[in-house]
Amino acid sequence: MGRQRLRARLTRLERGKPADTRGPDPVHDPAPATTLLITPAMARALRDDYERVSELLRKQPISAAELEEKSRLEASIAERAGAIGSLLPSDGQAQPGLHSDPLHKAWLKRLPNWAGESMTEAEDAQEAQARARMLAFEQSPKGRARRRIDELDSKGRETPLSAAEQQELDGLRERYSIRRIRIEEDPLHAAVLAWERGLKTFRYCPKHLDTVRRHGT
Repeated sequence: MGRQRLRARLTRLERGKPADTRGPDPVHDPAPATTLLITPAMARALRDDYERVSELLRKQPISAAELEEKSRLEASIAERAGAIGSLLPSDGQAQPGLHSDPLHKAWLKRLPNWAGESMTEAEDAQEAQARARMLAFEQSPKGRARRRIDELDSKGRETPLSAAEQQELDGLRERYSIRRIRIEEDPLHAAVLAWERGLKTFRYCPKHLDTVRRHGT
């Protein structure tokens, strides 16, 4: 589906004229407009390509042909998700946190040692829609802003940001109303810092490793 058709679909949704009268239940769907924007076929195609890329990322060693396939799929996912993400409402409905539960359930049911009930067709469709929403959000303006904020935050923890980078970070936070989380207020912050310092100075010691194996300390 092209960008023009996607935009036309979203316009109909915003005017209260669903393109498909068999649309989602607004009581149970936190973002019915988004569900109608992302058709089941689109959702499954994005989910399947995402799973293939994940499979290739886990594969070692990986052939040149598989590397080419991975790059092609990543570019295709970014293009399709970007076309959807550019049209999503900016009210946070597509944020990943809303869709983590069906994705987690699907992950559990795909484990080789899963002994419970198999995944139903409805659960498969729900997982595909949730994955597509997440991918679309990641390519939306707000999703890209969050990714850039994370990059700058991570860099700022290692070295001071330049004046231009700090200005960019502050501008992104203000524009997209993304509040800075004060990690210093986390009660585990001191413990995490101590663990990171210890990790940097860690040296492998066979004698100590043998003691840990025998005594657990």
